[in-house]
Amino acid sequence: MEKSLADKEAAQREPQEVATDHALEERLLQMVTNHPEGMKLAEMGAALGVDWRSLIGLAGRVVRENKVEKVNSLYYPAVRGQSGGVRHGRIDRH
Repeated sequence: MEKSLADKEAAQREPQEVATDHALEERLLQMVTNHPEGMKLAEMGAALGVDWRSLIGLAGRVVRENKVEKVNSLYYPAVRGQSGGVRHGRIDRH
């Protein structure tokens, strides 16, 4: 079965989109690392030049992967070697 033109175009875009997502993730992680006081998603979006809503999925993923910690609406660099602890006086529950 031959692929349609739309399928071929989508296949060509996928690696580029993945690379873009990876680059955006790296930029987001670097930004959080540079702001240990915590950052809101809206602040990250403004600094990255994207609508903050487009970062919701990525932010959720890096939190689930323990690359970043989220307390209330602030994102912090992950504390290495600590599983569920206290950060800024609040209990972190994963």
